[in-house]
Amino acid sequence: MGFSLGWLATRGVDVDALLSSVQARATGVRKPVLEAPAMAGSMGNGWHLMVIDHDQRLVDDAFLRAISRGGVALGCFVEEHVMYSHAT
Repeated sequence: MGFSLGWLATRGVDVDALLSSVQARATGVRKPVLEAPAMAGSMGNGWHLMVIDHDQRLVDDAFLRAISRGGVALGCFVEEHVMYSHAT
C-alpha cells in the first residue's frame, strides 16, 4: 500500500476559480487529512492547500499556468506504489 495523491498550494489565486477548475465545491465539512477523496483549506498565512486522491492534473503545466495567473501555484504528485513523484 501507499499514497497516490496530488496536492496544490496557491497564494493570490481566486479560491472559487480554483475549486471550479477541478469541479469541486466548498462544503464546510472538516475531516482528518486524507479521509476524503478531495480536501482544501486556508493555511492561514495567505496560502491555500488542496489535496486530491489519485489526481495527477495538479502538476499539469497548462493547468498550473492557467490557475496561477495573478498568483503563485506549487503542485506535487506522489505515486508511492511505483516510487514516483513530480513537483513543479
